[in-house]
Amino acid sequence: MDSWHSRRATQITLVTLALLIGVVAGRLWLSQANLLITGVALAAFAGLRFRLGLLVTLVFIFGIWRGNTTVFTHTPLGRELGRTVTVTGIISDDPAVNAKNQVSFTLGNVRLNGRAVHQNIQMLTNFKTLQRGYHIQATGKLELGLGSAPAAMGFAVTTVTSTHTSQLEQFRQRFFTAMRAVLPEPLSGFGLGLLIGVRALIDKSLQQTLNAVGLSHLIAVSGYNLTIIIQAARRLVAPVSTFMATATSLWLIFGFLLVAGFGASVVRAAIVSSLSLIVAYYGYEAKPITLVALPALLTVAWRPDYLLQDVGWQLSFLAFFGIMVLAPLLQQRFVRRPTPIKLLVIESLAAQITTAPLILATFGNFSIISPLSNAVILPMVPLAMLLSFGAGMAGIAVPVLAGWVALPAAGLLALMIGLVQWFASLPDANLQLSATPVMIIGMYGLILLGTLVLWRGVAHPPQAPHKTNV
Repeated sequence: MDSWHSRRATQITLVTLALLIGVVAGRLWLSQANLLITGVALAAFAGLRFRLGLLVTLVFIFGIWRGNTTVFTHTPLGRELGRTVTVTGIISDDPAVNAKNQVSFTLGNVRLNGRAVHQNIQMLTNFKTLQRGYHIQATGKLELGLGSAPAAMGFAVTTVTSTHTSQLEQFRQRFFTAMRAVLPEPLSGFGLGLLIGVRALIDKSLQQTLNAVGLSHLIAVSGYNLTIIIQAARRLVAPVSTFMATATSLWLIFGFLLVAGFGASVVRAAIVSSLSLIVAYYGYEAKPITLVALPALLTVAWRPDYLLQDVGWQLSFLAFFGIMVLAPLLQQRFVRRPTPIKLLVIESLAAQITTAPLILATFGNFSIISPLSNAVILPMVPLAMLLSFGAGMAGIAVPVLAGWVALPAAGLLALMIGLVQWFASLPDANLQLSATPVMIIGMYGLILLGTLVLWRGVAHPPQAPHKTNV
């Protein structure tokens, strides 16, 4: 049975890799004939059986087609670059105020001339009273964007066409208001950042400090926050019963979605976490690589821009690979007596290892103090998240007592911020570095090689020499 699961995991991984490589190749606009030959050659080289080889080849060609559709200049929105256009849409994230007191946000569900364009626009405006979920109309010059929003519109003339938001968003805003009422800044912003990765609500200087000490992943909308709290809750409740551990974790996932919203990376993390919990509860085992590969396959097939442009998606899956695949290998190899704190540190270290090259390539900085700051701060994160969530819910349910309920959260969050600031004050805590694409590829090559070496060491441990009597 175990060998069957291993074969299935390998097959899913191969199909996922075929799609990812096809999407990248399709984005480069290579000759379809050459790509077809390459796909068949790859399948033959891998020594695959006919049916699996055929599936890998077909998925590879599908990836090429999906990659071609992501070339922005050939899309309806891309053909309007440099022109002044009027678009409508819904604000899909929490508007943030930058250092110049300008408001930036992402416009989703975009329609151009009444036609859906299936791409986001990064907006910049002076409109100060915008809120996530508002329907707006904007007029401005369309320019190239970055990341998950391939288009940008600066200083757009913005008109709110509807302030009606869903009940989910109304609850979310009530939670934010309650958090701000029971916790002063920067504690409330930091607590929300830990819970749901809302950078827009965190003080700018605190954001820079977190970046300097290698803790920016704590406030990234990547599902990493959810993974931490679920892992901690399972270990805490597991001694009571398996049912209670599973039920508690599922309710925490549901509550997290209500507060965080249904962003792509958070939904991905929620689905994967829920499936793994249910599968484990019924006594089945899902290979970690399957839990990483299958969501990647589905999300990239649906929206290939995630792979090519969305840094949040990329960091999310790299961190998830670190937690689900690399961390267990490190644990089995180096941790003799596991404890919840040791496991949390190992998981966080693994996530750091897998995301560090991309962070270096994207942001150009490297924190020397990061291993130490993570080892000290990370064990506090699950409790800080739980206490912050309880403070916000108390602010909604029992405002009279919420101040008292929030005291533990306030104390712990203040301690964490103080420690972060102390780490940042150490000399040479953060270095500004640059890395070429070849260097980044080399780093990930070393990470994959190290993962394979650890896997072989765990799966096929060296045999002790036989003793003979002389």
